[in-house]
Amino acid sequence: DLDGTLQDSEGCIIKSFKDVFKKYGREEDFTPERQVEVLGPTLQDSMKKYFPDLDTEELVNYYRSRIRIYLKEELKPIENAETVLKTLKEEGYTIGIVTTRMRESTAECLDIINLKGYIDDYICADDGVKPKPDPESFFKLIDRNRWNKDDVIVVGDSREDVFGAANFGAYSVAFKSNPNKVEGLKEAKPNKMIDNLLEVLDIVKENHYFTYNLK
Repeated sequence: DLDGTLQDSEGCIIKSFKDVFKKYGREEDFTPERQVEVLGPTLQDSMKKYFPDLDTEELVNYYRSRIRIYLKEELKPIENAETVLKTLKEEGYTIGIVTTRMRESTAECLDIINLKGYIDDYICADDGVKPKPDPESFFKLIDRNRWNKDDVIVVGDSREDVFGAANFGAYSVAFKSNPNKVEGLKEAKPNKMIDNLLEVLDIVKENHYFTYNLK
């Protein structure tokens, strides 16, 4: 995953949604609960949920115009993200991203946080696949690169990431980047929960016999 896992974009996302609520509704309706809810689902799903009577594409386009400004000003990598990616590449691992961002935005973000050189490939919202938790984007990523599904570990910070990994049949690692999302992550039953991305470096060396935690 990208947002909330490799890059700290939550502030940019929340500010952009606030702008949408301010322009098309009431800013006070963007409650703290909703500020957590928008972290994970697609833009289209969120806009349809909160503005069912308005044009979804108009809302999405306005959101994108706002977040582009905030990303250039505030976007930064998650702590230890570069160290983890650099180490994984040095040890011979391949790294892919599945994100609900558009391809152009994904490339821009990776350039801003200087992580693009570590990523082998990425699947984005405009690649014609269903978003997480549907597993289609994961299958497209491994099929395009001829990767073995049994070797995949999925790391993400949202319920959609965990459910997507389960539907895909891969070992899931839930990264607790936001304390307000921890209960939701627990309910999704990941195989592992971590507080620091550095923990991934040990996880990839373990033998994972089961792909989903059914406890």
